[in-house]
Amino acid sequence: MDYSITYKGKSLDEDLYSIDLDAKVFSSDKDALVIDFRGKYGWTFNTGERCVLNTSSGCTFKTGDGCTFNTGGDCTFYTGGSCTFHTGYDCTFYTGYDCTFKTGGRCVFTTGNWCTFSVYGISSQTFKRGSSGVMIDREGGNPYILNEEFIRLQKILKG
Repeated sequence: MDYSITYKGKSLDEDLYSIDLDAKVFSSDKDALVIDFRGKYGWTFNTGERCVLNTSSGCTFKTGDGCTFNTGGDCTFYTGGSCTFHTGYDCTFYTGYDCTFKTGGRCVFTTGNWCTFSVYGISSQTFKRGSSGVMIDREGGNPYILNEEFIRLQKILKG
């Protein structure tokens, strides 16, 4: 299998992680990993904090705070706060506060406060109650404030 798992620039000792090739699951409680699974579809990643994850589409992430994600679309994220996301379309996010998102369209966000969203097509996104922050619609270039009023208006418009 072609992948890379490093810690401080060196390959991570195999005793510090597990990979289930049949179930496509990577697990490690180690922090500050750099994980490169580009081209690998449909994997699940369970990691510590401050990790960098480079993957393909259809992945699921369960991580701590401060992680950076460079992924394809159709991914699901369960993360702590202060994470950065560079993703494709159709992703679902369950995150903590103070995260930064640069995504494609048709994503669903359930986040904490003080997040920044740079999204494609603000009307194609769904923001759940409790989320707050600043949004930039990369399609139209317009800025918006994400607050409860915006979420109520979006719900009315979408039915």
